[in-house]
Amino acid sequence: MKKSKKLTILTALIMGLTSFSAIPMTTTAEDGAPAAVSDSDEYTAKEKGEIIFDADDLSVKVYTGDELNIDNVQLRYGVYYDEEKSYVSPLYDFEKFTVGSGTSSELYTIDTSEVDTTKAGKYNIVLKPRAGAVFKALSDYNTNYEITLEGTESYLPVIVYDKESIKDTPLYLRFFTEAIEAPAGSIPDFRLCGAMASDVSYEVEDETIARVTERSNPEFLELDCLKEGETTINVYTSDGRKTSEKIIVTPSLYQPIDPDEFPFTTTTTYNPDHVYTTTTTVTVDKWWYEYEKSLLPTTTTDVLTSYAGKPLTTTTTTLPFAKVDLDTSDMKVGETRKGHCIDPRTGENIVATIMPSSNMCVSYSSDQKTFTLTALKEGLTHLAIVTGDMPTYSIDIRVVAADSAVTGTNEPETWIRGTGVDHFDSIKTLPTKTIYDEGEELDLSGLAVNAYHSAARSSNKGNSETLRTDYAWEIEEIKPEYITISDLQGKTYKPDQFAALKGGNACIVSMGKNQYIPDIKVAGEEYEKDLYDTDGFSFRVYINPYNKDSKFIKIDNAEVESFAYGSTSKGFKLKGKDAFSIDMDANMHFGYSVESDIRQGDKVSGVLYIKPETNYIIMGDLNVIEYGGEDGDANADGTLDMADAVLIMQALANPNKYGLNGTSEKHITKRGKALGDMDYNGLTVGDAQVIQRKLLGLDVDAVFTIYSEKE
Repeated sequence: MKKSKKLTILTALIMGLTSFSAIPMTTTAEDGAPAAVSDSDEYTAKEKGEIIFDADDLSVKVYTGDELNIDNVQLRYGVYYDEEKSYVSPLYDFEKFTVGSGTSSELYTIDTSEVDTTKAGKYNIVLKPRAGAVFKALSDYNTNYEITLEGTESYLPVIVYDKESIKDTPLYLRFFTEAIEAPAGSIPDFRLCGAMASDVSYEVEDETIARVTERSNPEFLELDCLKEGETTINVYTSDGRKTSEKIIVTPSLYQPIDPDEFPFTTTTTYNPDHVYTTTTTVTVDKWWYEYEKSLLPTTTTDVLTSYAGKPLTTTTTTLPFAKVDLDTSDMKVGETRKGHCIDPRTGENIVATIMPSSNMCVSYSSDQKTFTLTALKEGLTHLAIVTGDMPTYSIDIRVVAADSAVTGTNEPETWIRGTGVDHFDSIKTLPTKTIYDEGEELDLSGLAVNAYHSAARSSNKGNSETLRTDYAWEIEEIKPEYITISDLQGKTYKPDQFAALKGGNACIVSMGKNQYIPDIKVAGEEYEKDLYDTDGFSFRVYINPYNKDSKFIKIDNAEVESFAYGSTSKGFKLKGKDAFSIDMDANMHFGYSVESDIRQGDKVSGVLYIKPETNYIIMGDLNVIEYGGEDGDANADGTLDMADAVLIMQALANPNKYGLNGTSEKHITKRGKALGDMDYNGLTVGDAQVIQRKLLGLDVDAVFTIYSEKE
């Protein structure tokens, strides 16, 4: 893609302000005469794309006996921005349009034949773009678009409800407290259950306390909480049902600082050669700070230089302390406590280094944004907090005997929890069958995923967090329309075309459309599940050729006894298997990857494509899943020494130079990162400390008490 094309498309996606009715456009079929787009000399963005359902339309709902009307269903133009054509992105250069408007009706058809409104159930309407048809239009950014439709179908669920069940279906708002509670200034949303296909109206009795936003719909109520007080919301359906709930708007969590309390200040100092100017800017909120002594710390660095006799003005900004989300009441010996640091300028959790006294130790999460303290023995602990460019300071926590009564200093904290959804996290178990022979059907049996439910909550003390509940799902069924198969060149297929694919190649099986899969059947679950954020839900399968001259074989957690390149040397030996021959050609095949740094003692997994007669490896996907070698050997030179601790600190402090893809020849490698991870919880400064203590013959468990050996 040319640079000018990328910039134009990016601008269009960000702005999304163009009015469709104001855009001159033409369309032409595959066999039609080409049409002039405009007299503009600007770049023409030629893309592959589709007509797609708008993401705001989740489904069409109707009662039995009623007529299906899809005139208000919204459509958009979409384009493929990835080479594999795995995802259609809405083109916001143009407004969405409804089916009933007739816009671009020559470019697509909609099939509603599956829908039976006489019978309750869940159906699909099918949007079929005309393959080869071309949409042409000029955007407000003076860019000509020429989009050729690929013809990939998309689907919109239609839910038909039994009209007789209306009177027996309860109508209620879903929340987790006795009344709807939210602080002033917040805009919470709540799920409305039981409306089915009925129209809904909301009415707040006192709209000076809270009001219903325009984004509310028959499935969700969104409230704009205006001021502290109590009122009632009434919900009415077009079939005559009603529900009411009390609303309690609590005081705002945010108290902006008085701008006159810390005004802008400028100090200017002159001398015969230079003019030095220091400007201090203060833009903070009082609620960010919990410690009076650190209300307004300042870090100032003056650069006193000039160039060609011209003065250089130095502007410095006041840097606040990080907010520490940590219970600072007394801890008992053996007690653990979690905390994290927040940058008050962004409100985001940040990486921090916590340096405690000798009677307490600290460990970190994999992203280093959450730390865990463990009280080792009685006494006062000074916790030094080091957070990026902000000043270093300390917090005191007293450690008492395990049988002592602990006195707390914090006020009770109350939380308000919102609703949430289920997200895809990772694949837990691949399908039992990942290697096929030509002609076999796709089989997803054995597929299991790690998923999680996330819901945000906020407290009366200005804290907020996202609660996460993890699940492991055994997948029983995913609807075929949400499964896409693509070869390594990017051509896509439907699941029912899998058996016709030629052997000798790998394919990628991807789940979800627009990062979403509805109605998943999960083993042991009464109801079907909807899953979001599924863009990483994919895996490879391999198809053996019909002639059997070569074949794919699975390698599962095999220990390497030797590894050497040579097309006939049989230098690659795995424990319990015949030796293989491998040369550098195995790494030259597009779309495949055999790890090059394989050593004796490593454990590897993956799939190899070999010639059975000679055990020669043609290509494959093979990765080291466990590196052999001594724990702590971060530079992977076979020896544990102080250089390993130094490299870890360099990789953390300067990842651009010493990280995995660093510019230095001596940057850390995947092998070094794995071996250097002494606590098996991600590479941190704690790993360097453990290496140092180990080399000095000191107690390692005093630094990390929560692990001692590899799981």
